[in-house]
Amino acid sequence: MVSLVLAGLEGSNEIVFSLFRADTHVDSGDIYLQKTLFLDGVEFYELCDKQAKMCQDMCLEFLASYPHIIPKKQQGKEGFYPKRTPKDSELDITKSLQSQFNLLRIVSNEEFPAFFYKDGKKFILKIYPDTSSAGGGG
Repeated sequence: MVSLVLAGLEGSNEIVFSLFRADTHVDSGDIYLQKTLFLDGVEFYELCDKQAKMCQDMCLEFLASYPHIIPKKQQGKEGFYPKRTPKDSELDITKSLQSQFNLLRIVSNEEFPAFFYKDGKKFILKIYPDTSSAGGGG
């Protein structure tokens, strides 16, 4: 399955998930199912919940269709993202929030929160969407 979190970092609002057979090479096995998850562009770390739900739904669909599901061969080059580290959550205080919004969408407030340095001191930023009102404007 594609890393939804990293695709969110790239600003993708349509993420294609593939359920495929494990093979000796990374991302090279036959594809059983492909589904597209559509995002609205302002999801935060709940992206992982959406990824988990998509994976679960695809696995259940595969099991319901097995053994009659027919795989198709993958085409093109393999593709995958490197593992994220805490350093990947660093903000650049010389850039606007708008330009770093996708990074803010994917940080984990618990595991790898956003942070920045100012005058040699590290500051941690935890961000949550306001769920108390529909419009914001507060």
